Amino acid sequence: MEAFGKDKEDYKTIGTFLMFTADKKENLSNSEYRKASREVSDIAIGRYEQTQKRRCSMKL
Repeated sequence: MEAFGKDKEDYKTIGTFLMFTADKKENLSNSEYRKASREVSDIAIGRYEQTQKRRCSMKL
């Protein structure tokens, strides 16, 4: 996402495009779509990176 966007709004737009593409290609069920949409949104706003950092620090 960083290669194509500059801020969180750009990342959200990219995430929306990715979700649209995945849904059209794989025909996701409603629950699959909602789960994937939440994950993409978390990545776009940086929540995923924070979770990863916490998990890594907990392993130490």
